[in-house]
Amino acid sequence: MNIPHTITKAETDSLVFPISSLELKVIISQVTNRLGWSVVRRSENTSADGVFNATYEIAGGMAGMRQRSDLVVRVVSDNEGFSVVDIRSSSPGRRRDLGFNEVMIRNLADELSKAVLKD
Repeated sequence: MNIPHTITKAETDSLVFPISSLELKVIISQVTNRLGWSVVRRSENTSADGVFNATYEIAGGMAGMRQRSDLVVRVVSDNEGFSVVDIRSSSPGRRRDLGFNEVMIRNLADELSKAVLKD
């Protein structure tokens, strides 16, 4: 059976943080550094109606495991004090991940939440 490469979304709703996208941009950088992950690509744009969109492509893994995961974090904000974050993950070159992507998504979501609440 040929199972296509798929992207998994955690069984959580999008995260809503009471901070601007600029503040969240700094927090995402700090959290990925703390986890030992790297931002592979980042794209940002602002629409004509003032909505800010940013997409971060992140390569991450867990200590002691060779398996890695490619995560995509999308941030949408109108810069009026709230940002909506959606996190997705995939395992390159693997048909099944046995829940690894769910763990990676939850780990990043938890770390972002902790960092936002700390500030």
